[in-house]
Amino acid sequence: MHLAWHRALFHLDANDPQAALKVYDAQIAHTDPSNLSAPADGSALLWLLELRRFDVGERSRLLADRWEKLALADARVF
Repeated sequence: MHLAWHRALFHLDANDPQAALKVYDAQIAHTDPSNLSAPADGSALLWLLELRRFDVGERSRLLADRWEKLALADARVF
């Protein structure tokens, strides 16, 4: 799963944000909700895309909704 995030970063380095977003959609956005690395990776990737002024559409809002549903009291993302 986390390897998908690295793959998306390679696409960003190659100045291909659309390909990075395809990786997000296919491999990061719809993973097991108990896997906290996925929303963390997704947040980082969407933030990097937005910093480059790339429109990520509704993805940030959907990801924020996902974060709200997670029980984070004893969570350690890193």
